[in-house]
Amino acid sequence: MKKFAAITAAVGLAALISTAALAAPPADAPAGPGYGPGYHQISPEKQAEIQKLRAEYLNQTLALRQNLAAKRAELQTLYAQPQPDKAKIKALSDEMVDLQAQLAKKRNEFAAKSTDGFGWGRGMMGHGRGMGHGRGMMGQGQGMGYG
Repeated sequence: MKKFAAITAAVGLAALISTAALAAPPADAPAGPGYGPGYHQISPEKQAEIQKLRAEYLNQTLALRQNLAAKRAELQTLYAQPQPDKAKIKALSDEMVDLQAQLAKKRNEFAAKSTDGFGWGRGMMGHGRGMGHGRGMMGQGQGMGYG
């Protein structure tokens, strides 16, 4: 019986250790979210151009993103009330939709500029040679995405 328990414990420990090893990314995988694998296949000049476009996009959308975050926090506060004011929630939700639409327009402009002439972009299923994480047709994944 002791021999069986020892063997079971050894097999369990081996399975636990191998699970952690299999869950790790490959050694040559890029680190974390950010620029997708295709980004590293373009020239340094084009990488610099994309980084400049991205910095411009982030600066242009900073006020929109901050406003949207403030509205989101305000909406959460309204929902947390014992008697939520449905009219205020609807008005705030409508404002947020407008802000999201403005942000989407800017994001699409950025995507058009940053992929123009580079020969890469969003993948159909969200996995493209684009930048960062985003939503593809089938959900979250690497690619320029929508968010």
